[in-house]
Amino acid sequence: MYKDYEIKLNAILDKHRTPKKFDFKDIKTLEKLTGQLKSLISKLDDSKIKSELSNYNKVNDAYKQARKEFTEAENALAAKEKELENFKKEVAKFDKAFLKADKKEDTARKKQDAAANKVFNANDKYIANYKKGDDIAAKLEDAIFDVEEGAKKLGLSINVSQYEAAINNFYNNEADPLSKLDFDY
Repeated sequence: MYKDYEIKLNAILDKHRTPKKFDFKDIKTLEKLTGQLKSLISKLDDSKIKSELSNYNKVNDAYKQARKEFTEAENALAAKEKELENFKKEVAKFDKAFLKADKKEDTARKKQDAAANKVFNANDKYIANYKKGDDIAAKLEDAIFDVEEGAKKLGLSINVSQYEAAINNFYNNEADPLSKLDFDY
């Protein structure tokens, strides 16, 4: 069909002495390309893009909300970390005060122990002296008895009240005074 038109058109163009011949294959190319373009035009439906954009907007809104929550959580965490840092500084101050008080208490405890040992040593010396005095008082009682018996045999009377007073004066003292004192060590 196009071949006949091509021949007729070329004959007309030959009469007018046109140096260039018309080629119907150019029309075929036009029709072919037009068909391809029409086929692509049917594929240029932007409803899919609009649908994907709608989905994107929903996902983007969710992201913005998640980002907002993340930022709030991040800020809250930073604030708590700052509080923790301040708390650690405060704890460090209390720790320093605690160590100072602990050292002071330790020093006071050592002084208390030393003072208590002095009390115990003094009590031990007292008890040792009391035991010596008890032995001496017993010997003095025996000696008083011997003197009174010896004087009786001779028909004499000897006044031993001053010696007995020394014994009574000794036994008026406590054997263990620390047990009677208020000592809370």
